[in-house]
Amino acid sequence: MRRKQMGTEKVAETRLELVVHLAEILCKLTSASEMQTLLPILIRGVNDSDEQACLGTCKALQGLLRERANETKEYLTELIKINLEEIRRRNNDNSPVSKQQLHMVCILTREHFDSVMDYLHKVPIPVPREVILLFKALVEDEPLRKKVIDYEIRAINDTPISMTAITPPVHIVMSIAMFSFIYVFIEIHFYHKLKTISFFFFFYN
Repeated sequence: MRRKQMGTEKVAETRLELVVHLAEILCKLTSASEMQTLLPILIRGVNDSDEQACLGTCKALQGLLRERANETKEYLTELIKINLEEIRRRNNDNSPVSKQQLHMVCILTREHFDSVMDYLHKVPIPVPREVILLFKALVEDEPLRKKVIDYEIRAINDTPISMTAITPPVHIVMSIAMFSFIYVFIEIHFYHKLKTISFFFFFYN
């Protein structure tokens, strides 16, 4: 039984490796206009009934975006909307597919940081679960972590606070902080033994 399981795992791993190679080929053969059609369709495939197929789709998207994310500016909003819809549809937030999809959005965000952050800060309140999950992924992503925290600090410092109503930008920042930045504090403080980090300024600046 164990041998059969190991064989199945090896086949699945090999398939994912082949998907990465396929993405490399697609990057070379697909025009910009074709990519604009392909990416939204692929994102819809991350919630397929077959988990291996979903993982393969996420890996393909990661490969495509690593090479071609710079071309997506004109339809970036569409890609973010579809990703959030698909994250919302999924029940298991900790599944391998969820993690791979969120990583794919991180790759996209590295290329279009300000545009993605601006979009996420315009979501309705209370902040939807899928947006909080995405922010958590962004602050867990090493290349993005400091940029995200700095962005949130500016959002608080630059937004006039209303004394009679909810101030949406600040409400969004504090909502995501409760779920996202606390994770970063715990990881950095207890695992990396750093005593002073920019996280503190997020709360006290």
